[in-house]
Amino acid sequence: MPDPPATSEPKKFEYLPPTPDLRRTLNLMNPETSKQKLVRRCKEQPLIPIGSLCTAGALIYGLVSMKRGDRFMSQRMMRLRIMAQGFTVMACLAGVFHTAKSQRTKSKAEVEPK
Repeated sequence: MPDPPATSEPKKFEYLPPTPDLRRTLNLMNPETSKQKLVRRCKEQPLIPIGSLCTAGALIYGLVSMKRGDRFMSQRMMRLRIMAQGFTVMACLAGVFHTAKSQRTKSKAEVEPK
């Protein structure tokens, strides 16, 4: 088998512009700032920030109660914190399932012509 000539140039890849779907997915058309993304995400799934704030509030108030020596309120706030964390985790899971379901129905609608 003959060897390729040593002077041959390697093949160059041609530039392929991103497709509109890829641009939309990567958000190249309209990049958003971190603040805009936070606001958008809070509007999409409002239960997650609410649960996070409740968790942080219960934790802070529980620690303050612990420092004051109020065992009853401290214990109550720590229990509330656990419930708020559970609520936040459930809200995250519900958001993931909802997003997956909506993307699946959206992709089915694009594939099936009407």
